[in-house]
Amino acid sequence: MCDHAFYDAQGKPCLIGIFVAIFTPRVPATHPRCAFAFRIEGSPGEKLKMKFVLVRPDAKDPLVESPEREIDLGPGGHHNAVVELAQLPLPDFGEYEFRIYIDGKAVHELPFQVVRTQVQPAQ
Repeated sequence: MCDHAFYDAQGKPCLIGIFVAIFTPRVPATHPRCAFAFRIEGSPGEKLKMKFVLVRPDAKDPLVESPEREIDLGPGGHHNAVVELAQLPLPDFGEYEFRIYIDGKAVHELPFQVVRTQVQPAQ
């Protein structure tokens, strides 16, 4: 996870502000912008169906779920992906999890924390 992800002129992924936790004094909160960047590897030319799900700490209903889409791993046998999330709702403190699904099976989970910070009194 990072604040911003993009591809340079040569197609190389670039990540700015990598993090594993979001700090906030209260929930519900909204994170204004973040990105989830990852790489899928397989056989050259392989076509896969991919989706991602963001699961809340209580592991009940998904907080965010992408539609399933087909990806082509191309001649190099890989696919770089960036998922941009704007105005990400964070209803709870605790551990959230991004799950990547390939052909209907969860293949990777990436946890991140939403952590309570102390509110500083005004001076």
